[in-house]
Amino acid sequence: MKKNLIELINMVLIFSAIGLILWLVNQNFPASGELQIKSALAKDLPMISKLGPEGRIKIKDNLTLVLDGPVYFDLRFLPWFKKARIFIQYQPKGRNLEGLGRQIGPGFNYEVQKALLISDFEDGFSQAVFDFDLTRVYQRKNITRFLIETKPSSQLAGELRIKELKIILSR
Repeated sequence: MKKNLIELINMVLIFSAIGLILWLVNQNFPASGELQIKSALAKDLPMISKLGPEGRIKIKDNLTLVLDGPVYFDLRFLPWFKKARIFIQYQPKGRNLEGLGRQIGPGFNYEVQKALLISDFEDGFSQAVFDFDLTRVYQRKNITRFLIETKPSSQLAGELRIKELKIILSR
């Protein structure tokens, strides 16, 4: 009886370990070949940081207000992801979205590009779409920095309201 109980406990532990390994593999190797990341704009997450630096942004009503540019975010991804499609939902209120850039070298070395597509929504927000090749980025400790470039639309101080930052990584 005692031997059967020990065997049963061993089997449960073995199957639990196998299940945990399969779950971890599934988390890091998505079956679709894509991994979607949404930013919580006010806090750091394991794969994406909040926008910064602090003096250039302000959080208000679940929006990130970009008061001065450029602003940055860091992306952590595993090496088998080769492409990133980045979606930014924004509303210009005195500042325009000029582009998004990836860091390609140490220091202030960014390759900024214009949006591939801009869609307008009924609520007054727009969505800009950017594509990046992740094989040509500068990484420090598995972290790649991206820059959001903004420009004032007039002489008066304004803001760019960011509602959502979403990234789809693919192989």
